[in-house]
Amino acid sequence: MAELTVQDLTEAGTTLTMSTCAGGGDEFDNSGNEFLLFVNDHGSNNYNITITVQDTSVEDPQYGTLTKSFAAKACAAGSRTVVGPFPVKAYNDGDGHCNITYSATPTSMKVAAIKIV
Repeated sequence: MAELTVQDLTEAGTTLTMSTCAGGGDEFDNSGNEFLLFVNDHGSNNYNITITVQDTSVEDPQYGTLTKSFAAKACAAGSRTVVGPFPVKAYNDGDGHCNITYSATPTSMKVAAIKIV
């Protein structure tokens, strides 16, 4: 799994550096203020993006057991897709990372992890 560098988005703006998506998935440090921008430059391949939930169920006194689903989004050929933000309790693994997987090796797809500061 490749680690993405989180880029700060400020009032002044930013120039993003896009990273090639890793076939084995990607991860990034998550504070709960990040979102992901995907750019699929492939001419015909669509990819499914999944952000893994680490804490899938919560016990609520009023509603009982609630189940949190993975965040999943399709990124069509030639499109841009934005996903996030990701609540820390649900999505962070033991290292404070949010984990991303793809339905297939994402040929010609790039990603940027962006934090609003």
